[in-house]
Amino acid sequence: MNKNQFGQLYDNYADEVATFLTYYTKDRNELEDLLQEVFLRLWKYRDKIDLKNSFLKTYLLKTARNVALNYLERKKKEILVLGEEYKNVANGYTENHTIAEKELNNDYEKALEKAPQKARKVYLLNREEGMSYKEIASILNISTKTVEVHISKVLNILRRELNVG
Repeated sequence: MNKNQFGQLYDNYADEVATFLTYYTKDRNELEDLLQEVFLRLWKYRDKIDLKNSFLKTYLLKTARNVALNYLERKKKEILVLGEEYKNVANGYTENHTIAEKELNNDYEKALEKAPQKARKVYLLNREEGMSYKEIASILNISTKTVEVHISKVLNILRRELNVG
């Protein structure tokens, strides 16, 4: 097989092989790489391939399948390696994050204790129980403006104690 014959084979079969390879990948760059690999193998074994053989298309599609399966196997290994690396990084992050979260939680609790009891109760009903100002005012028999004042008071204490804002 010479270069002209190879070019003609490429022109005749490249679209069909590419369509077949889309079953294995939708990524355009990867698809082009796989297509090149298929035709590189054709070129590499050109002396052993009978161009007049009616099974040339079958040969190309079988080669495409093998190239794609090898590609998927490499991808799988890469994903497994990356997964292990991610797990190691995530474990380190989680441990550090958990420690920092506990420290912050302790600081938050200490700062919250410095708020007056009634203001703290109003704040907790709003922030941790999810109640609206109106609901809190109704339950505690106070005005919504008083609820705002209590929450504002607690927020100021928290900002000051936690050095935020």
